[in-house]
Parts: sequence; structure tokens; C-alpha cells
Amino acid sequence: MFVPEIIIQATVTHKKMNVSLAANTEIETLYSRLYNDYLESSVIDSSNYKSQLADGSWSDINYASRVVTYWPPMNHLYRIRGMVRYYCEQKDKNSALSLKLLNNIKSGISFWQVKKPVSDNWFYNDIGKQVEFIPILILMRNYLPATTINDICTYFVIASANNTGANLLEMASSTAIRGVLQNDVATISASLTKIQSVISPVTKGTDGIQADNSFLFHGLQLFSTLYNVSIMRGAAFWVEMTNGLSFGLPIENKIGLRNAILKANRWFYYGDIADFGTVGRRVSQINGTRTSDILPTLKRMAKLDPENESDYVLMMDNITGNKKDSLSGNQHFYRADCMVQRKPGYYFSVKMCSSRTSGTESGNGENLKGFWLPFGATCLMKNGDEFRQSFPLWDWTKVPGVTCTEEVPTFGWSINQPTQFVGGVSNGKNGACTMQLNKQSTQAHKSWFMFDNEIVALGAGITSTNTKQITTSLAQNKLHGKVWVNGLSVTNGDKVLYSNVKSVYNDSTAYVFPTPAKVYVSNSLKSGNWYQINNSQRDTIVKDSIFSVYLNHGIAPVDSSYAYIVVPRIGVDKLAAYINNNPLKVLNNNKVVQAVSHSGKKMTGVVFYAGGQIILDNGYIIKSYQPCAIMVDLSTDSLIMHVSDPGQTSTSALFQIYYNALQYETIQLSLPTGNKSGASVRVSRMPLKPTGINVENRNVDVKIFVDKKDDKLRIQGLEQYQMASVYNPKGQLLITQSVFRDIDISKLSSGVYIFKCLNNTLLFVK
Repeated sequence: MFVPEIIIQATVTHKKMNVSLAANTEIETLYSRLYNDYLESSVIDSSNYKSQLADGSWSDINYASRVVTYWPPMNHLYRIRGMVRYYCEQKDKNSALSLKLLNNIKSGISFWQVKKPVSDNWFYNDIGKQVEFIPILILMRNYLPATTINDICTYFVIASANNTGANLLEMASSTAIRGVLQNDVATISASLTKIQSVISPVTKGTDGIQADNSFLFHGLQLFSTLYNVSIMRGAAFWVEMTNGLSFGLPIENKIGLRNAILKANRWFYYGDIADFGTVGRRVSQINGTRTSDILPTLKRMAKLDPENESDYVLMMDNITGNKKDSLSGNQHFYRADCMVQRKPGYYFSVKMCSSRTSGTESGNGENLKGFWLPFGATCLMKNGDEFRQSFPLWDWTKVPGVTCTEEVPTFGWSINQPTQFVGGVSNGKNGACTMQLNKQSTQAHKSWFMFDNEIVALGAGITSTNTKQITTSLAQNKLHGKVWVNGLSVTNGDKVLYSNVKSVYNDSTAYVFPTPAKVYVSNSLKSGNWYQINNSQRDTIVKDSIFSVYLNHGIAPVDSSYAYIVVPRIGVDKLAAYINNNPLKVLNNNKVVQAVSHSGKKMTGVVFYAGGQIILDNGYIIKSYQPCAIMVDLSTDSLIMHVSDPGQTSTSALFQIYYNALQYETIQLSLPTGNKSGASVRVSRMPLKPTGINVENRNVDVKIFVDKKDDKLRIQGLEQYQMASVYNPKGQLLITQSVFRDIDISKLSSGVYIFKCLNNTLLFVK
């Protein structure tokens, strides 16, 4: 469609456009909104026009470059956009400056059209240049020839049906702009339909916004704080721009945006730093974990979603440093293989991967050493400075939380592992997550149990045929202040081995070992450069002091294990008292069951890798008939249990709960499936009270109970001495004797046992 050179006359006042419309059409309404928004968001460039050559180019730009990151020709478009903003600010469009700027803008566009620079990165060719041309054409629509506008609009196409996520949104945005410039409602509507599809929740196994509100992209990789930021920025933009128009996006779309921001991104942001496990390969860029990119979207959403304005404002204040976010609790992102624990004063997360997800990527020369990032990486932040500018200084075989070989394999655009049993369980306040590791000829069962003030990390079955050392890293972050081992300050050193270690302490965080361990500690000055991990970054040496703690399992370990407790926000002067009164107890740590109880919270986290049982602190026994993860809360009169299937293969779970020697019940519950497979379900039971009735022989009068005062099994109902036997659940005879009133069971360990006497068969729990 032909577009006249001057469609409407425009004047600019205080950075806003007062438009006198010849016809009050919806497209012109949309155009005026676009104009005002792009004008306000563009940065003024009031100097580069002076150095622009006669042909419209700049001598300091390499137009022949084809590099895949930070492509130099894009600077040409950045400068033109800045000049356009400067031109629009001129009230007198006939002044010498205005005429000079207009001529330079036109010649700059003409040079680009003739030169047609090309990058080896498809993004710049199909998306990057369009993104910059969009505001240029909207702001200059009334001052450029129609032929120029239509020529550039040929860039604005959806190149492939395979485009998804942020890429699809950017391309659909460009075609929507094309529809505005060419007065084509059909093109605008079709483009907005594409945009709406991007911000709608997807089904399991598809890139996009997930049922748990996380954003997966590039083959189901967690990208909530990178590509999803672009999606939310674009989607919120179009919701506002088309509000009230017949072809506009439904206002209900703001609900999807609200959830993606407040129920996902907000969890991953800690001040002006994002969790390094959520930014993909950008972790290898200087300031790659920044959160400021989302600020314009938060500002827009505060207007679009006024009922939640305070939450958006709080996020903005958190990022800009004005106020700490009050967000607290536990969030399991079951679609993303990730769990986050937030409490006042600290942030903790575990980033995992499975056969269902992609863990990380290395492409375009970026993230060259990040192979181990998705295999149980833990991100602990208290002040937000722990990882700032520290990644060039890392030993990338010591990613915090990871058990791995001392090697960094090369990799490409996707990496995961063949195991399915990866996930977690959450009650919203606390949680547990688990991962069966199977990578580089190394296997391990790893779990993390997150309580209010502590995190317990367990590893079992660590076995490898790899020829390299196998290590487990507890921490690797910036060094702040002194390092303390077993309560004593230590001098600076690199990979110093300490034996019989009960605790290591630095920067208000303690690493406590329930069983004393041999631990390597580093607290020394490191040097490195960004270029070694990202070829687009500068090749200059950077230095800083790094604190590191790790365990060495040796070469080719068989069934090795570890256990440690992370205690954030504790003073070194409080550490000894904490160790002496530690409320945490490791109940099991093997390849069948990993479990931890917290006596203060009366809560227990359990991971069953197969059918098995666990004895709680109060003597209750929970027997599971399938692999699962559970959180048991006994802080009230009820027994509250949250259950999930980390493997995401089961539709139901079967348990038996033994409350005492005489009372038990069987529980079968349905588990979430489809989009919500792996999510947690809640079940509540009122514990059964002892009735004195034989659970298997209800017509006899013999009763038994455990007297904990003297470790005796008391027997009632016998009128004379009788032979009695005690067996374990496997049927092995442990005790046989003639009894009347009691049996000494002091030599029996805690567990479930079978008592037989006459025709009575009874269960009891020690």
C-alpha cells in the first residue's frame, strides 16, 4: 500500500506528540501511542551526526565484520536512532540543525540499504536490525519517503515457523509495526495473535511459559531472567499499546504476565543480581546477572495491573537498592528442575537438569567453561555481592553444590543427563530437592533439605570410573573477611587440606559437618579474564580474593558419601553453641533413602529412591511403596505430609503410616500429571491413638507397649510365663525367652519389630 510522504503534521511538546488526526482511526490511535512510547524510551544522540561521513557512514565502524556477538554494524543503527530522537526534540523543523539531522538520518539509512551488512549470527540479520529500525520508522514516518519506509518494511517478516519465545515475539512485533506503517489491520491482527501465543502457558515439553510460571527456552532450558525478560517487555508493551482497540490483546493476558513476573522472576532476583542459574550463557558476560533490564516492564505493569502495583514497586525498589524484597518461602519450579528458598537475609537455590530439560548451553563463543552449571549448582546470596564479577576467577570444576570430575568438557547448545529422578517437594515454606547424577562416568544421589535457617546437603552412592578426581564443592564466591576452621581463624592459602573439620566459616555463613570431615579450603587472591569464558568479552586480567570449600572423594570412588549443613546469617561467636545444640539430624543417607529431621520445626524431609521406610523422631514410621519425595510436618496435632514424584512417572503414591505398635493406616493419593507432573500435593491425617487392640488378632487380651524409661517391652494379659519371640521385619529371630511381664530390648536399634507369643502376633516400634 502506498504511504504518502507526509501523512499527518506533528508537533512535539515536552517529549509527547500532540496528534491532529484526519480520521480517528484505531490504527492512528495505535500509532500515536507508539510514537509517544518510542520517543520517551529513545536516548538522545546529539554528537555523532558531526562525525558522520558524507555517504552516511562512520569511519570507526567495521561494516564488513560478521562476528556473532556485539556485531559492530549495529552501532550504525544505534546512532541513527539517537539522532532521530534528537531530531524529534527540535521544535523548529526548518532550522539549520533540524535540516542537517534529517539529511544525515536519510543518508545513514540509505548507506545501510546499499551496504546491507551481514552477521554470521542469524539473530542480527532476522531480528536485531529490525528491533532498531522499528522506533526509527515510527518516529520518522512523516519525514521519510514512502519508498524508504516500504523498503525497510521488507525486513519485517516472521522468517520461520520454528521461531518461538522471545524470537517469535520480536519478529511478530516487527510485522505489527509494518501493519501500522502500511495501514494494514489484517497484518496487525495476525501479528498480535502470534504475540498472544508467546505469552500463553504451554504444554509440558514445549518451550515457553510453563505451568509453574518459569520460562524454558532453547530446548527447555531455564531462561526466566534472560529471554523471558524480553518476552515480558514486549508483551506488556503491546497489552498497553492496544488496550481498548478492537484488534488489541485481551486484558486477561496481563494475568499471565503477572504470574511470570511475580511468581517466577521475582523469586530469582536478589537486589540488582539474578540467580546465575537462570541467565543461561549470559553468566559469562560482564554484568550478565544484572536485573535492571526488567525495570521498564515493572513500571508498565504497575500501571496495567494496579491491584498488584505494590508488588511491582517493591521489585523495582529491590533492584534499585531502595528497599529489600519481603518475599519469603520455598518455591519448587518442577518444570525447570529448580528450587528456591528465600528467607529474610538470604537467598538459596539449587539448579539441576534431567532427561526432561536442557541444563545450560555454550554457543557463539560464550559460557565456554559452564559445563557443570546445571548439575546441582547452589546459589547462596546474603548481600548480593557474592558472585559479582567473580566468574572469570572460578575453578569451573568447583561450581558450588556440584559433585563432578576435575575436568571441564567442551559442549554445545544443549546439555542434560539421562536420569529422570530429578525434582523436589515443597510446602511453600520449606522444601527438599533431589537429583540422581549420571554424567562423565560418575553417579551420585544428591539431595538438599531447606529449612528456615539451614540447608542440609546429602550425597550418597558417589561412584565413578572416570580417571579424574571426584570432588563436591560447598562454596566458591568472593572472600569477605576472615576464614575460620573449627572456630579458629586461618591464614590465607590455596587448596589447604584440613582434617577432622567440624565447621568452616566465612562472611556470616557456616558450613557444619555432622561427622568431622577432611576439607579443602581456599582463601586467596585469584586472577583470570572474561575472554577465557566468553570470547566476546575483553581479554584483560582481573583479580579478586575468592573463598572456596570442597571435599575430595578421590579417583574412582565407590559408594562415597557426604553430609553438610549450610547456616547463613550466623555470627562466628554463635557457631560453637549452634554446633552443640544442632536441631538437625541426618536420619538416612544412602542410595535408598536420604532423610533429615529438624527438631525445632518438628519437620522431616525424605527422599525415597525406591520403596523403603523412615522412622521419624517421635517414633512414627512412614513406609513408601514407590520412589518419591515427602515433607512431613508434625508441628500441629495433625500429621501433614507434602508428596511429589521427582521422576514424574507415577500417577499415585501408596504409603503406610505406623503411629504405634498397634495402630497404622494405609494412604493412597493421586499425584499431579500432565503439565503439573512433579508438583507437590498435600495430605493431612489425625494420628491414630493406641486402643490396646491387637491389630491382627482382635479377640485376645495380650497387649504390649514400649517403656522408654528403662528400654523394656511391657506385656499385659499373660497369667503365667510363656515363650515369646521378637523378630525384625525380615523375619529374622532376635530374641526368644520365657516371659511374664517384660522383655529387655535395650540392645535393639530403633525400628519396627514383631512380637509373637501364644497365638498373638503384634507390631511394636522402638
